[in-house]
Amino acid sequence: MSDSSKNEVAEETAKSLEDRIIDIVVREGMIEREKLVPEATLEDLGVDSVEVVMVLNGLEEEFDIYVPVDETMSEVRTVGDLLSAIKTLIEKKESDPASA
Repeated sequence: MSDSSKNEVAEETAKSLEDRIIDIVVREGMIEREKLVPEATLEDLGVDSVEVVMVLNGLEEEFDIYVPVDETMSEVRTVGDLLSAIKTLIEKKESDPASA
């Protein structure tokens, strides 16, 4: 497989992962998918603390990860921030399953 083919597969995998994360946010946060653009803030979307907990629980169940409510998560303000934080946790789990 050429380097460009590997990059295409990696990009497709990353897109698929983002889609799965967004699917959970739509379902658990009861937000219209069209509104979930990277720069949208959770506040602008009307996501309250209960919905955040439901979204995080859904993500934990779907990806078999633990989402600590620590400094990283407290800095999440936008959909893009959330995608980045969750992808990082998933990648960490995949690279070191014992850490999850």
